[in-house]
Amino acid sequence: MNATRAEARKVTKHTIRKVCRGVAAAALGLLPILAACSSSGSSGRTTPIPQRTTLTVAGSEPTVIHTEAGVGERAFAVPAATVWRTMTDVYAQLEIPVEHMDPATMEIGNLRFQPRRIEGRRMSSYIDCGTNFNGALANLHEVTMSIMTRVEPISADSARVTTVMDAFAVPRSVSGNQVHCESLLTLEDRVSELATELLGGSF
Repeated sequence: MNATRAEARKVTKHTIRKVCRGVAAAALGLLPILAACSSSGSSGRTTPIPQRTTLTVAGSEPTVIHTEAGVGERAFAVPAATVWRTMTDVYAQLEIPVEHMDPATMEIGNLRFQPRRIEGRRMSSYIDCGTNFNGALANLHEVTMSIMTRVEPISADSARVTTVMDAFAVPRSVSGNQVHCESLLTLEDRVSELATELLGGSF
């Protein structure tokens, strides 16, 4: 009986690692996620499509693994092209290397960013990866972050900035499972705040 449970735990742990890797791969493909986002109601608030997987192994309780990207959105009363011109400066101020930029679709971002701090602030200011007896895992683990920003025209004289961010973390010095980190929406909102500052006002 004990051997069966131990084997079930072993299989569960292996399966969780496998699914986590798959979830991470899906989360890192943020361009399709952005394209698949849907707007609801008159507010135009964009929401990500959550991904959930339930694991059921004989001898153990079902385990639900889920990932939901954080989404920040803000409207600007200026043309989309004007907002778009601020984005490289926004990412430079955040010290996020730009690995993807498409002027045609007005998308910019980095799908495999591994920061320890952003604007001098520790990662726990931006994401929640859980805690252990040493503190916040966001500060202790190696974080891989995906962040993408899209500027979209609402009308000829207004635009919407949508930033999607997702992150995973793994122990730095020992082997262990990666964990999904929940966004606190701080970074997503900061992108729009910096764009507002660069445009010289509030919108």
